[in-house]
Amino acid sequence: MTIYSRLPAELTLDQRVAEINRMCGRLNQRDAQNTRLRWRVAKELYTLQQIILAQGLPWEAWCEEHIIRSLGDVRKLISMAKTHDPEAAHETEKATKRQAMKVTREQRAHMRVANVKQSAEIARQLITALMVTHPLGEVRAMLSAVEMHDLFAALDDAEASASGKRAVRMGSTVTH
Repeated sequence: MTIYSRLPAELTLDQRVAEINRMCGRLNQRDAQNTRLRWRVAKELYTLQQIILAQGLPWEAWCEEHIIRSLGDVRKLISMAKTHDPEAAHETEKATKRQAMKVTREQRAHMRVANVKQSAEIARQLITALMVTHPLGEVRAMLSAVEMHDLFAALDDAEASASGKRAVRMGSTVTH
């Protein structure tokens, strides 16, 4: 068993876990030493994993019960401890997170565009149905021509801004 621990060898398992959890708590702070601390916690967790597995205990169940970090983060830290270049491993992890966040933002933006277009289409259908089902005089009494024009223009603007285009008005029409 390879021991990477800087913690004193005479510590009990509970003392070792308490010290690792104390360091894990400090990981949440954003400071200049965060990368070094993360690397140290990674090495301590890797050593602890070896100790727990040597005792024949299931590591993940034991970890969830005793370590304050999420199991996913513990896995990442242990993976980092196994690498020869912790800085590169940390940068790779950050790049992966950045890419995942970029994909999430793009998906959310696409959903917003779809929702605006769907809402605009529903409004158009309601107005069209109102015009079909009610005599023209009643529709005119409900909405003036200017209000109708403004409503359709607002729908066009909403669709255009959701699509990333700018609506350009020429007379009474809107082009994209």
